[in-house]
Amino acid sequence: MSAPKIKKCPRCPQTTIHQHYKVHNGLQTCQTTDFVINGENVKDEDTWPGFPLVSNFTEEADAGAIGHCLDQLMCDDGEVQPAEIQQIAEKLLVAAMVGDKTYQGVPLAKELLEKAVTVYAFPPAFQQTVQAAFTKRVSEKKAAKAVGKGMKNLAIQDTDSLPANSTTDKDAPTAQPPQPPQESAATALHQTAGTQPAQFGVPGAKTELELYAARPAREANIITGKVVTNHFAVTLKPGHVLYEYEIQGLENYTGISAPKQRKFIERFIQQSPFLAQQPQDFATDGKRIIIAFKDLSTWNQNPAITAPGMVDQQGVPDFDRDQVNTTLRSISLNLVHTRVIDLNGLSQYVHGNNQQYRETGAAQAMNILIGKGVRDNNVNNTNNNTHAFQIGDHRFFTPSHFRLLPSHMMVAIRGFFSSIRPGINCVLLNVNTVASAVYRQATVAKYIQDGPGYPGFYTNTDAQKHLIRLRVRILYNRNKPGETDMWKDSAEGRIKTITGFSHDDAEKTEFQDRAGNSVSVWNHFRMAYPQAVNAAGLRGKQICVNTRGNDPTKPRLACWFLPDQLEVLDKQIYRRTLDRLGPGLTDAMITFASQPPEGNRTTIINHGLPALALSGQGQQPQVLTRSGISVATQMLTVPVRRIQFPGIRWKNNPNDPTKDAKWSTQGKHFFNTDKLMTGPIIFCTSTDMTNPAWAGDYMVNFKGAFTLNGIVSPFAISPTWLTINQWDVTNLHTHLNAPARRNAGLFVLVLPTQDAKNRQRHAAFRQVVDQMLGKPSLVFCEARMLGSMKTSEQRQRPSNKSLIPYMANNAMKLNVRLGNINHSVAKHHLSFLSRNGVCDTLVLGADLIHPKSNSADYCPSIAAVVGSVDDDYGKFLGSVRRQPRGSEIIDPQNMRTMVLERIKAWAAHPAHVGRRVPARILYYRDGVNDTQYKDIRQHEIQAIRLAWQEAANDREKLPEITAVVVTKRHNTRFYPAPGALVNHGKTSNGNCMPGTVVDSDITSPYYFDFFLQSHVPLQGSAKPTHYFVLENGMNFSAVELQDLTNTMCYLFAHSTNAVSYVSPAYYADKLCERAALYLKSFFDGPTNPPSTQQAQMTAMDNEWNRGGQGPNNNPWNARFNDKMFWM
Repeated sequence: MSAPKIKKCPRCPQTTIHQHYKVHNGLQTCQTTDFVINGENVKDEDTWPGFPLVSNFTEEADAGAIGHCLDQLMCDDGEVQPAEIQQIAEKLLVAAMVGDKTYQGVPLAKELLEKAVTVYAFPPAFQQTVQAAFTKRVSEKKAAKAVGKGMKNLAIQDTDSLPANSTTDKDAPTAQPPQPPQESAATALHQTAGTQPAQFGVPGAKTELELYAARPAREANIITGKVVTNHFAVTLKPGHVLYEYEIQGLENYTGISAPKQRKFIERFIQQSPFLAQQPQDFATDGKRIIIAFKDLSTWNQNPAITAPGMVDQQGVPDFDRDQVNTTLRSISLNLVHTRVIDLNGLSQYVHGNNQQYRETGAAQAMNILIGKGVRDNNVNNTNNNTHAFQIGDHRFFTPSHFRLLPSHMMVAIRGFFSSIRPGINCVLLNVNTVASAVYRQATVAKYIQDGPGYPGFYTNTDAQKHLIRLRVRILYNRNKPGETDMWKDSAEGRIKTITGFSHDDAEKTEFQDRAGNSVSVWNHFRMAYPQAVNAAGLRGKQICVNTRGNDPTKPRLACWFLPDQLEVLDKQIYRRTLDRLGPGLTDAMITFASQPPEGNRTTIINHGLPALALSGQGQQPQVLTRSGISVATQMLTVPVRRIQFPGIRWKNNPNDPTKDAKWSTQGKHFFNTDKLMTGPIIFCTSTDMTNPAWAGDYMVNFKGAFTLNGIVSPFAISPTWLTINQWDVTNLHTHLNAPARRNAGLFVLVLPTQDAKNRQRHAAFRQVVDQMLGKPSLVFCEARMLGSMKTSEQRQRPSNKSLIPYMANNAMKLNVRLGNINHSVAKHHLSFLSRNGVCDTLVLGADLIHPKSNSADYCPSIAAVVGSVDDDYGKFLGSVRRQPRGSEIIDPQNMRTMVLERIKAWAAHPAHVGRRVPARILYYRDGVNDTQYKDIRQHEIQAIRLAWQEAANDREKLPEITAVVVTKRHNTRFYPAPGALVNHGKTSNGNCMPGTVVDSDITSPYYFDFFLQSHVPLQGSAKPTHYFVLENGMNFSAVELQDLTNTMCYLFAHSTNAVSYVSPAYYADKLCERAALYLKSFFDGPTNPPSTQQAQMTAMDNEWNRGGQGPNNNPWNARFNDKMFWM
């Protein structure tokens, strides 16, 4: 007997179901109105768990995303179990977020979803009432039949409203995405009904298997060659499992630094009886994870440990730094079993035999085992050339391969990145060369002497910051006659961390001793440790080094040493950019790190594998052998396809072929030069110009390059010169906006170098010309101009033509910033973006930039979206917004408004007259890792849909969207196959040919992704870009999307070569950098911030709003809304 249908809403019985989404704010009212159950008031936050309030949407029509499933709420035969309901409801939530009403191409049964909403979306007091309607239990077969009937008869019929990559049985693609695990009764019902198995997400479960575009079927006869890649095949013997354990308890204590946490982990292992006695039976990441080859719970002999999963419990001592053999507290730590890792599942997954496999830590566990193999190799191997130390989870450095850098006591060292990852038909080990700058092992006194010296070091905060937080070793023995504390002078007891420096010298810096007496640091050491003082220089005139609290109001908390007595430990990575320290360091580091492809390959084979203890010769680390893991010693060779170079289109040459992905502007007229300068040119510089006598030469060379490519100026090109003395924004604006300069058509800033002082000048200049004046601008750097000259004779004095290449590039920038287009590509290379000869595709690019560690606490992240406007894809316009600091996902509201601006700009172009919106959108998203793919699709791509619907004024239709994640931060490299010839497999500098595509072997076993090397690097080994397709609503084949993406790399506005990744994403990256300049004082960390948070936010709003478009809109002058001013 069927339960009665519910016509009224149980949440608000006075309302019929259909009113929730057909009446303005109907569902929102149901969600947000308090109501009474049994006389008790229930708040709205206790209802609709897990569902977003409809108030988050823009109009009542958006309620259909959830409200559609409430129509004709039904309660038929059969009982749906609560756990099952929760799974279905979670799936409903995902469907509502991504606008996808199908699962694996099968329409979701409305009946099933409505049951979920009926029971799960209403508060607990109603659940019993609603569940009571399902009183008659029926067999699973009957329930399956009912659901199958519902899927056939009650499925959502309006397929036009589905995303373009959603499928029904009628248009199911030939290449199906992987099927998720078979779970729950709901899955069984679908299987019985003869449909594909479906897994409805539960809280915490990974549902990515259903969210991304499936790999298209491979086209025949497209492979054109082979390349070598820095991946090694990993063999997993069947039948092996690993046991993962976690050392828990440190999360209960605050204020423990990462090095100290690692020390507690070491002490725990040393104290644990079975861990200390069996070091070869497990490996650790040094932080919290232990991977064992056997079940450690069988070793536990402590009857007091009865908690489920707990294997051991130890109280680890936290020693007092001052009191001998005194324990401040005991840190309670537990060893807890977390999971069993089945390596067979990973092996089956990569071979296509276990599509349901979910990553449960197998790759992480194998990385931990490799790290242990490296440490064991250091102990057992006497060859220092293969010794390596580990930094982080994946990097191993070899101190024997180093080069001294020119200043600041820095050393460049080479190392190797190592990481396990799944491939196609094989588990892979990715190994690449890395390089980093480390601090040289030397006394603090030596660092001071090598830097500013005395007395400059006292006031040089940059020099002090360079040393603060470094770990140092005490060089003298602190045990006094008669003392027996061996720990104080042990290797561990000698280690300290620099926290600050004194404001005066050692003779004048005082502290309170244990008796409460004030004593100078110099006198203390002179009396207590005369030998240490006798070895010190300057005799009390040196600065003091603090290794404890650095609060000047609490001198008792300081712990002072003399700089001669402390030695900076080796193997400490410099974690900032080297240009912060001084000129020349970055160039020296790049020279050391850059290796040609063959050099990079042989370094990995000859030095990397031995450092990782994987050099072959029949011997691999015991830790891997015991786990059934073996690593090949030869790099993989993989098939490739090479894309032909697209021809470049100019105004006077419609198809100019390229060579090695490069071309020349010589004799070419820019594609479009219609937008002209509106006034004369003003050159600006400072009083510290490097070569003031060359000012005329700079202008002559600029004039010579200005008109080479068809740029026309209605004004005489006779620039005037303006010298700026004060570079604050107010003074600079006064100078540039003076009555005599208000009609300027172009401002050109000439800076001597790119050091910190001149970067600040550059930011102030951009704030004035971009935001306050809205005038086109260029920036010249004398150091770079000098570097562009080819001969030493030219560098003595630039001739009329010696700077033409440098100036020609700036002429390209100027033409773009005026609103024009420099070049495009042959039309047929863009045919994928048109249908029936009509271009109907908007191309978007997006990126984010985040504050630095020293930025103001309230400094925001900045998101940028750029969009094409013309059918030649030579011009993109942009939008930016601020959002909460550190968020990697663009705020949906920001995303919606920015995309809406881009759609309107596309529609405003003369080529698109009469069309409100593009039919299709190709979205390139830069800068996210694979853990964020799901959020990109649920939030950003959904926001694109909402913006399109708002622009179209049509809530029933949806655009066709293809969304691609662009990743540059990876360690995959390609090398030409042995025997490859120049221009036939490799370039003149030894790299693979541009246009090299790899979409097999090292890519995802199931999803649509590929690697593309589109460029030829100036030096070193080329890094291909990884492209991962989240959605493929435009139904690109692999070849089509790869070819189009490669073509987009040839459209970068002011480049004469293909760039390394797709231009729209590159544009968004550059726009983020430009917008960050407007808040440079906050990104750099304000020196004198406002006193209150409200005042700080107001100050930041004011700086963002210099352009006058509002604090929540674009920060530049409105005159730039139709120009690529940032390029």
